[in-house]
Amino acid sequence: IIVEKPFTWTEAQNYCRANHNDLATIENSEEYNKVIEVSRKYYNGHIWIGLRHYPSKWKWSMENEFKDGTDFRNWANTEPSDSTEGRENCVVTNNGLWFDTTCGSAFGFFCFTGKKVNSNTPMNWTSAMEYCRKHHVDLAVVRNITENNQLKEMVKNEYNWIGLHKDPWKWSDGKLLSYTKWNIGEPNQAQNYCRENYNDLATIENSEEHNEVIEVSRKYYTRHVWIGLRHYPSKWKWSMENEFKDGTDFRNWANTEPSDSTEGRENCVVTNNGLWFGTTCGSGVMCVTRVCVYLSDFICTDVAVLTGEAELVS
Repeated sequence: IIVEKPFTWTEAQNYCRANHNDLATIENSEEYNKVIEVSRKYYNGHIWIGLRHYPSKWKWSMENEFKDGTDFRNWANTEPSDSTEGRENCVVTNNGLWFDTTCGSAFGFFCFTGKKVNSNTPMNWTSAMEYCRKHHVDLAVVRNITENNQLKEMVKNEYNWIGLHKDPWKWSDGKLLSYTKWNIGEPNQAQNYCRENYNDLATIENSEEHNEVIEVSRKYYTRHVWIGLRHYPSKWKWSMENEFKDGTDFRNWANTEPSDSTEGRENCVVTNNGLWFGTTCGSGVMCVTRVCVYLSDFICTDVAVLTGEAELVS
């Protein structure tokens, strides 16, 4: 958004934050080209962007999102000419080139709108993030109930990716989680659930325990269920690693399994009818208004398993 009314840099920042999102941040050449295109079409003079110099470095107005700022710059020749003197600390752009100037000067300005765009193209989370960063800004960040309601109106009753992921839980733009609106039962992670409510995901140490798992799963369930075996860079380990150290030697792989663990993709294990299959720990399915993560039920091991009992959690 271009606002033609002349403001100082601080006034422009306040206006953008109150009415849109913030002063424009230019992160890469693609965003830079968009700014050139818009400014040439609608404006022919100096115009503020969100870059400002502080005592030791340049920072963007959207500092929460961009930390110390991106490395992308497109200075005109001899610019920045005066930032070290403490006077020309704000930045305007004209015909694609950047100039530092005093922050009290008055110019029109670019606002970043933060507008949400819904894509109906099925993708997994990583591809969706890359698409948003290439064509827009990033996957949606939901900071408060107002933004959550905006997304709710956009997508109605469909499943759609947002930018939240666990590492620990943070948004794809790097900000830590501060607002949540989890559905009942979410986040639905098998290992965490078993550890919080029982003991751990099932460890199968020998053929006797394997037969118990078959008996329970055949009695109550007919599909894939998670067990506690997972592949790490050099070996398979059980979820109960303290008890089982590097894991037991017992395996009951289906033919051709494990088929892909060495490629770093199929690192978790499900069992079906007694046979074991390697699969991705967040296996993707076709994503047409569906959650693009393979949500498997799972078998938990409890202390009671030692007496020959097991419980299936669905």
